[in-house]
Amino acid sequence: MASSELTHPAADGTLATREKAKLRKVLRRFDLILFTACAIVGLDSVAAAAQAGAQAITWLLISLVVFLVPYGMLTAELGSAFPVEGGPYEWARMGFGRGAGAVTAILYWLSNPIWVGGSLTAATIASVNEFIVTKPLGTTGEIIVGLAFIWVTVGIAIVAFRVGKWGPNIGTFVKIAVVGMFAVLFVAFLIQHGRPPGASTVADLKPSLSGFLTAIGILVFLWVGFELSNGASEEMRNPSVMCRR
Repeated sequence: MASSELTHPAADGTLATREKAKLRKVLRRFDLILFTACAIVGLDSVAAAAQAGAQAITWLLISLVVFLVPYGMLTAELGSAFPVEGGPYEWARMGFGRGAGAVTAILYWLSNPIWVGGSLTAATIASVNEFIVTKPLGTTGEIIVGLAFIWVTVGIAIVAFRVGKWGPNIGTFVKIAVVGMFAVLFVAFLIQHGRPPGASTVADLKPSLSGFLTAIGILVFLWVGFELSNGASEEMRNPSVMCRR
């Protein structure tokens, strides 16, 4: 494959070519580390995964080995071999044509309207009701807060990366702070109250089929995100190296 095809894989359209000419290489390695961490560390899935009980931890470790590691290595190989803007869409398009690329893009992003407009918006409204306002927002207030959250999210996603990259960068630090706060509160609770009655034991870590069916879909959704940075390959500095690392 010619190098020009890798640089401009959608050069069959002048509009795509003009749009690609606007891209600026603003993503450094530090940005990509934070971007990937923000994509993979998902706190909104923890409660759902906990429905499987203590064995959710077991399936978390198993899925880390059999899914996350090979998936990360595969994505790194594709990203370094084909550092093109668009990531999975462009990989599918180059291999199987534009139709396959379009189907890949649709299936890849299909969950996002449900995720952003559903669970994340609901969590935002609940947080506002619990920690910010003194009385419940009500239907009108919840609609306003929900729409504001959705459009801020959309805005961060579509602005130039030199500005938009700070959304996931800041989000990563916020997630680290929240996880750290939970850890401190957990230790403080154990010191003050001891092990609560009915808490899970080592025997509860034993994996089962029912636990697998309960947790695996959530865990896989929790792990995905390595390929996100590849969607901005032509905005990275030295993408062939950074996608591999």
